[in-house]
Amino acid sequence: MKQPEGEDRRVMLRAVQKLASQVDIDLRIPLERAMQTLAPPESAGTGGQANSSGDGNAEHETWVRSLGAEEVARIDAQLLDACSDQWRQAARLAGTAVASWPDLPISFFAARLQALARQGKLEARGDLSLMLHSEVRRQP
Repeated sequence: MKQPEGEDRRVMLRAVQKLASQVDIDLRIPLERAMQTLAPPESAGTGGQANSSGDGNAEHETWVRSLGAEEVARIDAQLLDACSDQWRQAARLAGTAVASWPDLPISFFAARLQALARQGKLEARGDLSLMLHSEVRRQP
């Protein structure tokens, strides 16, 4: 079987990435709801500190490459505009952004929030990979 190339490959990769993200969401959210009384381990989150290492999220890196720097900058700007000096749940910010970019998986926005925290543009508390258990705000 011949591998798709060019635009066909890009379309197929987007479909697979979207499906993988949806499966992750479909599995993770019910588990998080069932386990709401358990707080995520403090070491798993950023603890409000920017992490200087890469996020290690291959899916996120693929999306960044496919979107280009200008589009990622627009997404980051929207996420930052939605933030305030008050703590806000990361899931709410990501959910607002996904309305503007419905083809992108919610996990992409979680990764962008993590990147913005590492860059020192946002302050985070909790585990940003578990958006229901984390909050972000602009740096005071």
